[in-house]
Amino acid sequence: MSDDHLFEQHAKEAAEAAARVAFAKGIKVGQAKGFVEGMAAGQAIGFVAGVQSVQAALSDGTRKGSSEGARAL
Repeated sequence: MSDDHLFEQHAKEAAEAAARVAFAKGIKVGQAKGFVEGMAAGQAIGFVAGVQSVQAALSDGTRKGSSEGARAL
């Protein structure tokens, strides 16, 4: 009997089942990693946008001696 025949007869079904489980696990891990990375990118973008939206007010406040503006910076 050849190795291919023995594989077909005894191991092919188990190997395919194990591959399906590993594939499903890989999909879940990939989705979780993508979600975490997307959240981190969104937080960074949101922080920058927030700073930019108040930048003029903070700058103006510190120029005019506002302690609140200086504290925010």
